[in-house]
Amino acid sequence: MPSATSTAVPSAPISTPSHPLRVAVIGAGASGLLLSYRLTRHFSPLYLTHTVYDKNPAVGGTWYENIYPGCASDTPAHCYTYSFAPKADWSATYAGSAEIRGYFADFAEKHGLGKNLKLATEVVGAAWRGDGEVWEVALREVGGERKEWIDTVDVLINAGGILNHWAMPEIPGLSSFDGPVLHSAGWDASVDLDAKRVALIGNGSSGIQILPAILPRVAALTTFIRSPTWIASAFGGQQSFTPEQQQRWKTHPDEHLAYRRETEDSLNGVFSLFYRDSELQKEIRDSSTQAMRTELGADDDEGRQLADAVIPDWSFGCRRMTPGDGYLRGLRDPKTTVVRGGIERVTASGIVDEHGAAHEVDAIICATGFDTSFIPRFPVTGRDGATLADAWASTPESYLGVAAPRFPNLLMTLSPFSPIGNGPVLVGVEAQVGYIVALLGKALKQGYATFEPRADAVAELGEHVDGFMSGMVWTDGCRSWYKGGSVEGRVAALWPGSTLHCVEALSEPRWEDWSWATRRGENGERGNRWAWLGNGYSSAETRGGGLRGGDRTAGLSYYIKNEDTARVEACLRPEILEETEQEAENGVKEQTDGANTNESSPPRRQSMIKDLFQWITSSGSAEGRRGSV
Repeated sequence: MPSATSTAVPSAPISTPSHPLRVAVIGAGASGLLLSYRLTRHFSPLYLTHTVYDKNPAVGGTWYENIYPGCASDTPAHCYTYSFAPKADWSATYAGSAEIRGYFADFAEKHGLGKNLKLATEVVGAAWRGDGEVWEVALREVGGERKEWIDTVDVLINAGGILNHWAMPEIPGLSSFDGPVLHSAGWDASVDLDAKRVALIGNGSSGIQILPAILPRVAALTTFIRSPTWIASAFGGQQSFTPEQQQRWKTHPDEHLAYRRETEDSLNGVFSLFYRDSELQKEIRDSSTQAMRTELGADDDEGRQLADAVIPDWSFGCRRMTPGDGYLRGLRDPKTTVVRGGIERVTASGIVDEHGAAHEVDAIICATGFDTSFIPRFPVTGRDGATLADAWASTPESYLGVAAPRFPNLLMTLSPFSPIGNGPVLVGVEAQVGYIVALLGKALKQGYATFEPRADAVAELGEHVDGFMSGMVWTDGCRSWYKGGSVEGRVAALWPGSTLHCVEALSEPRWEDWSWATRRGENGERGNRWAWLGNGYSSAETRGGGLRGGDRTAGLSYYIKNEDTARVEACLRPEILEETEQEAENGVKEQTDGANTNESSPPRRQSMIKDLFQWITSSGSAEGRRGSV
């Protein structure tokens, strides 16, 4: 049967892109900047060009927007960097938002990303045009003349993140309040809270950080707590790094690398905590309950009432764990009034709680979080009129956090089923960006114009995720943004495994889960899928030595070696672990001239668990954790 594709043989060597790609990236936060860097590094502008759009006037994403008092990362700063771009001069173990924002701004400047940035520009809509196989992205200038235009691109990547769409809570009468009403994600630094009576609504991550930060300044603080939450002390303690230590790490990068890896090892080593019935979960829950009771002073009536209001009856980690140094002590401060339960309404002079009691205040802070439905703030229309708003209205799901069926050439980071609460987050973002780079490389090298994940692959992934989550703490009865702000909803935000599990899964793409189509010619016919084989010449022969070309030192016999260096996977041949360890042990024995190599420090796993216990149980002795390194 005759082929319906073009049979013309290209004149270029294997894997030569026949058509360049134009890419639009939404968001200049951690994900968007990494994408810009990777796209610039991996693709010649002859083959791929890109623009990063962001509604803000500067880079940083959520770290540009969140400037509320006490705002800081809940991950140690030396782990909150790209894996290949360390920062030796972090001021403390847990850095504030301004310092983190500076890290990303410096990264963008160092790597010349500004030429690809279009800031103060918001996306107001995006639609797939099947006839031309392109995305039309509607854009609007923020400020100025607010002019509007359309950017037509081959590929659209949404790197806007999940925690970027905030709104005031829907509380009756909120707009009638006579004083300032602030939101943690839209902070107005010009508002003076000194000596004011302040209401704080919410005890999520931002509320936990705001309370101890403003308490010394205000005259009185009334905090409204709708549900309990676990409060953890900062992992490893909040320590300041001296200028001498910062300089030491700058001049001795190997020592800094060892410190970074040690900290990251500890974060990666306790994933079993999230299994509901694990021994570690039981031990951490018991010890953290006791630590919180101690700090709340639960040996008197007030402390016991606070403990009942704050300490959950669901598993530790059901909601995202937030370091809260000073929060529990702040609840017992004489200036603090804790109101347990919901809010009936807001009046011109204050708040009426669900019990009918009135609380007069001068200012209201809403630490009520974000819209975590995953639905973009702008309409996204895919193939056959499908919209993301409809597709994700009740059961948001994606293909490995990077794409969705019926939306060709739309890629994403940190969409449903992503590792945003499973361990260190930025390495998970790197894994997703690496997957996107590999996919775009395949499309360019093999002449594909469109790609989208198959619906059956996404449906089966959803079934696996649901089954996996049934045994995890995230499905306990807590209200969490992992479940779209619900108590009993689907855990759609998280990856079904550890962060390292995600990195491994995304490192070997299953291209069979995708639908691919080659580019159409002028006659409307699809190109031959084998056209990428080109004129018969290899990369080594035309682009320099090595399998993929570019290594002129490798020559045309790059495959000739003195030993077999092919990678052996431990998942397929576990024996390789013992063989490798034996070889290493033999090597150490030779180097130490027969010294006993069995004398070593305690196993790393034991050390990790010990670190975690110190993190959880030290909440009653915050003063002892502060200091300099």
